[in-house]
Amino acid sequence: MRNLLTVEVEEYFQDEGFADNEDRRNWDRRASHVRTQTLRLLDLLDLRKRRATFFVLGWVAERDKNLVREIAARGHEVANHGMSHRLPETQSPREFRLDVRTAKRLLEDASGTAVTGYRAPAFAVNRRCPWAHEILAEEGHLYSSSVCPPRIDGDGTGQTTPWKTGSRRNILELPPLSHRLTGQNVPIAGGSYLRLLPLRAVSEAIAAMNAKGAPALLTLRPWEIDATRAGSQESSLVRFRHWVGVEEFEGKLSTLLKEHAFGCVRDWMAKSPYESEDHAAPGRGERAAV
Repeated sequence: MRNLLTVEVEEYFQDEGFADNEDRRNWDRRASHVRTQTLRLLDLLDLRKRRATFFVLGWVAERDKNLVREIAARGHEVANHGMSHRLPETQSPREFRLDVRTAKRLLEDASGTAVTGYRAPAFAVNRRCPWAHEILAEEGHLYSSSVCPPRIDGDGTGQTTPWKTGSRRNILELPPLSHRLTGQNVPIAGGSYLRLLPLRAVSEAIAAMNAKGAPALLTLRPWEIDATRAGSQESSLVRFRHWVGVEEFEGKLSTLLKEHAFGCVRDWMAKSPYESEDHAAPGRGERAAV
């Protein structure tokens, strides 16, 4: 089965772990590395003959439209990561609509392709913003990858495979890969979990998801293959979560790409049974509960 590889195109200092520090408040004063990091990642994908969905932050696209064009020109899907990396629950419905609409138009103009996918920062579409999927569908998105599966802390929807949501079930939600380890459901798809866990554990999680008839969705950020950025100033906890495993991650990613088939969401949806059948999350009514 072909699995799904996704990339969140953003600077390292735009991560939610930096929300309260100087890096987060002064983005335009920081040196940008996202172009060189993304091109390096594109080269690796070319080498392994893999395609991915790139959720590009509007802030990045506004400053480097040529990077967006390069992603599309190399055969990858360009998708929407919003403009400002603000969590949906911190915005009003009107602010959220403007954020995703502005980014979508900017990305379509830069890439010359239709943008039909969206990912919220930190997979943060939840019960505190029940209107998010409806707005995404109204703004022309066909799918979202914005909801965490059940995690160690208990937050999430309880659904680990794709489902249709919205009042008309007209948008597909694609949760990141999770897997039960030591009796707990672990969000293995990306971040420090993906960087720290051995390849065998990740491969077992991919196989388990495929056994359910669903693709495994992995995610990464371009800065995760660039250990030279790991000297920024932050608290010990943030430093560990943000940079642990970065030195070895590019090699690990290369092996994963060699051993497993990955593609972009757009191509998978073109052949997916979820487009022709009604897959709703268990226990859900017509209106999304997230």
